[in-house]
Order: sequence, then C-alpha cells, then structure tokens
Amino acid sequence: MPRIAIGVMTLVGAVIATHAMAQTRDQNWQHCADQDSDLRISACTAIINSKTELPEDLAIGFYDRGNAYYGDHKYDAAIKDYAEAIKLKPTFAEAFDNRANAYYFERKYELAINDYSEAINLKPNYAKALNNRGVAYHDEGRYDSAIRDYDRAIKLEPSFAEAFNNRGLAYEAKDEHDRAIQDYDQAIRLNPNIALVFDDRGIAYRHKGQFDRAIQDFDRAIEIKADYGFAFYNRGLAYEGKGDYDRAIEDYNQTIRLEPSYANALYNRGNAYSFKGEYERAIDDYNQAIKLRPDYSDALYHRGMAERAQGNAAAGASDIAAAKHLDPKIGK
Repeated sequence: MPRIAIGVMTLVGAVIATHAMAQTRDQNWQHCADQDSDLRISACTAIINSKTELPEDLAIGFYDRGNAYYGDHKYDAAIKDYAEAIKLKPTFAEAFDNRANAYYFERKYELAINDYSEAINLKPNYAKALNNRGVAYHDEGRYDSAIRDYDRAIKLEPSFAEAFNNRGLAYEAKDEHDRAIQDYDQAIRLNPNIALVFDDRGIAYRHKGQFDRAIQDFDRAIEIKADYGFAFYNRGLAYEGKGDYDRAIEDYNQTIRLEPSYANALYNRGNAYSFKGEYERAIDDYNQAIKLRPDYSDALYHRGMAERAQGNAAAGASDIAAAKHLDPKIGK
C-alpha cells in the first residue's frame, strides 16, 4: 500500500525570559517539543492550562500535544488537539495536514481528504500534503486522482522519493506495470536504501511474469531489512511462479515466523505443499489460514480440493460448496 509522508513537524511558541517565572515557562516550551511523549504531553498541557499564552502560541501548544498523541497512536486525542489548534489559528496548514493523517489512520478517508485539501488551499506548494492526499485517494480506489496529486508533489519536490514510489503503486493498481517500474526506478535512484521500494518493484516484475528479475529485487529488500516478512512472502510467490516449491516454502516459513497472523502466507504455503502432493501438510496450513480468516474462500476451496485428492470426497464437497457460497466465481 502507499505510504503517507508523516514527518510530523514540531513547533515552538514564543519564549521570552523576562523574570524568574519565565524560566518554568521556557522549560515547558522546551519539553513541549521533546521526543519523550509523556514529557511532551505533560509540558504542553501545562502551557495550555496556564491561560497566559497568546492565541497563536496556544495553538502551537495544542498542535505539539496533538503530535505527541499522534506518535502514541492515540488518534482521537490527537484529532481533538489539532481541532483546537485550528480553531485558534484557522490558517494553520500543518495542523490540517496532521489531523488528516490521524483521520487516515482511522480509515476516515473522506475526512482526511477534506483536511488535506484545506492544507493545500492554505499552502499550494505543500508537497507533503499533496502526497498524503494522493495516498487517501489511492486507498479509496481513485487512482487517477492519486496520480494527479503525486504529479504535483513531484513537480514541487523532484527529489521526493516517496511520491515516486506512491505514484508507482497507483500505476501498478491500474495494471500499468511498466510505468510503475519507471517510478520505482526513480525512487531507488533518489534513495537506494528503502527496502519497501525494492519490494514494490519486485511485485511489478512478478506481475509481468519476470520472476528472476523480481527475485533480485526481493533479495535486495531483504538485504536492506532482514526482518522484512512481506518481502520473504513476495519472493516465495515468485519462486512458486517458477515452480520451485521448496524455495517458496522456505520463504513462506520465514514470513510466518515474522508475521504469524498473516493468513495469506499460510494459504500459499498450503498451495506449495499441494503442488508437491503433500496434502496433509497443505490441509494443516489451510486450517490455520481459515482459523485466522473464517471467510477465506480461497483457502476453503483449496482445502476442499486437497481433501478430494486424499479421497475424502464428502469433506471436499462441503468445503468447495462453502467457498462458492462466499464467492460464486471461485474455481471458474
């Protein structure tokens, strides 16, 4: 999936040390921008509760405390603080952008898009907000709108590697694999140390049936990030596409070790065992995948096929019927 450019900006209010009490105030402002979220929340709260700050400075206090809540994944609390900051300073583009990010992570995409749009209206050259709105459009399936925003972000910041990668993902979602690869190439030229981009480009090559080329990219992603479970998974799919089921199983094993709740890895390892004729092991994996996702129609269908291959016609027919009830097109 595409990635928003988080980069939460920390701001500091006006600090004027004119008397002894100002030292405490200065310290609060310093701590309100600290990396430690508990210290930050405490200091920002003291500033907010002091009722001595000018509205513009008070807006920064709410904004910085919102950032602390955001960093702790307390999105509702962050949204409330960003709203207070915006109320005090209606032209606060960064507060609109960060509130949009919080809405995005709550999957409230329309609210996110509205806030990104307001941030962009306030700062038309706000490349990060354009990138982030593109991500929200992408997740709504509005790929052309996403691409237009990435185009604008890249025009403003030609070295914006994340925007190139995100545009590549939008092209990939439209099955325009070559255009996606061009954008991934540029993202890698700009920053050759982002494992995610190699993984994304590998997926595009796999979709083109260029399995060896895809495997090279997955190798590089894993070299950069040794615990990258999804790169192991995608490399497993490429090996499976080549018919190298043993290598595929090795990679799915790594994915399951790193991402034990990822049902797709269990399902695809089950498929690899089925291709090898090891139906009992395949059924064990399908069982685990279905336990994680009870409505996993593909796992139900293939478990049914494995049961039939074992000679258990009744169990196979039951699973296949259940799968077709969930997805009438399955098996066609």
